[in-house]
Amino acid sequence: MFFWVALGFLSFQGADTPVLSGVDVLRKDEGAVSGRVGLITNHTGVARDGVSTLTVLRDELGVDIVALFSPEHGYWGDVAAGDDVGSTTFSAILIHSLYGDTRAPTPEMLDGIDTLVFDIQDIGVRFYTYISTMKLAMEAAAAAQIGFVVLDRPNPLGGVRVEGPVLDPDFASFVGIAPIPLVHGMTAGELARLFAASMTGLELEVIQMRGFRRSTLWKDTGLSWNPPSPNIRTARAALAYPAFGLIEGINVNEGRGIEDTFERIGAPWIDGEKLAAALSQAELPGVRFRSTSFTPRAIAAAPRPKYRDEICYGVAMTITDEARFEAVRTGLTTIATIKALHPEAFEWVRRGEGYWIDLLLGTDRPRRALEDGMAVDAIVGREASELARFIEHRRAYLLY
Repeated sequence: MFFWVALGFLSFQGADTPVLSGVDVLRKDEGAVSGRVGLITNHTGVARDGVSTLTVLRDELGVDIVALFSPEHGYWGDVAAGDDVGSTTFSAILIHSLYGDTRAPTPEMLDGIDTLVFDIQDIGVRFYTYISTMKLAMEAAAAAQIGFVVLDRPNPLGGVRVEGPVLDPDFASFVGIAPIPLVHGMTAGELARLFAASMTGLELEVIQMRGFRRSTLWKDTGLSWNPPSPNIRTARAALAYPAFGLIEGINVNEGRGIEDTFERIGAPWIDGEKLAAALSQAELPGVRFRSTSFTPRAIAAAPRPKYRDEICYGVAMTITDEARFEAVRTGLTTIATIKALHPEAFEWVRRGEGYWIDLLLGTDRPRRALEDGMAVDAIVGREASELARFIEHRRAYLLY
């Protein structure tokens, strides 16, 4: 269990006090963000009582908000994954899209701005693109010599679990923006500190949370779940995402087109009973499986699901112990098992000249190893030393 190498001694316990996100701390202390501000946010940028960060900053604290910036899924979080987001206006403020013609603020967008403020709920998985937006915006702020402030928020997966390959720079992309593990166990503010270490001239400030510690999971925060994207509807889906999100890399539906996305997977050609039995026999920690069937439909959250309107057979996954659950091992074992049960139907999803699974994992090592017949335990085990190095490296940037 590769994340236990350095962190297994930490226990998972609830917070002693309710968690206050960065915006709540700023509000409580009546702190100020100076000058003309560009706010990078979406519908998840809210205070504990549901008031938007825009309202808190502009109307309560008197901050001069001159521009808004939105990530993938748009300002309201209703655009399907991968679809371009257009620029628009809200509350008489221009919203610049950072998921359309550009993924980073341009010099023209930053003209007249003194500080960028970032407040978006991330989910702790490298291929979830909000941290990519943050890093590119930080680089733009450094180039423009303006300040960058992060209003920190909880990592729903907590700060203990660290899993998955550390990204190989040769596989860097918008779903893999930096050499960090797939499950990194860091908050956005902590990641910003790590990213800033390789930038020149960036003035970074992180407004830290209160009541959060490394062992805090989402259920311990007392915060309401606000789906950060259309298919992460629940905190359960966020926990499952680094496991069954990897299913995007093969020709199996990852639950898009149904309500419990990333908790059920299937394809018309899978024997769900055999797959459930094989995964149960693998005795993966903190999780159980049962056979299932479903029919993906074109819905707003997934307008183009795999096997649209076809009956898919597969498995439903239930996480029974969040502290023991190993998402990446579970995802790779599921892929390996489907490949073994259905070798003639199984395919890797191509992306341009390469494979989507390689971009999700940040390396081609697991795919090549699975093709060579290597056991998942061996695949996971050979990443342990690099993970241990990352765990040591990140210590300097942790805040909690």
